[in-house]
Amino acid sequence: ARAGAMDELLASGALDDLSGTSKDSLTAELDRIGAQSDVELELARLKGELGTGPAPKQLSPGAPGG
Repeated sequence: ARAGAMDELLASGALDDLSGTSKDSLTAELDRIGAQSDVELELARLKGELGTGPAPKQLSPGAPGG
C-alpha cells in the first residue's frame, strides 16, 4: 500500500523523484492518468458501499456546519 501511495504521489507531481531515474513527459502523464483512474475506481467502490446503508442526513441551511 505504501509503495502504491508513493507511486501515485510521484505520478501526480506532488513528490519529486530523487532516485536518479527520470521519466519523459509522456510516461509521467500516463502514470498520472493511471493514478486518477485508480482513485475513480476506489471512489465508485466506496459509493457502492455507502449505497447499501441508510441515506445520509442532510443539514438544513441554518444548522451549524451547514
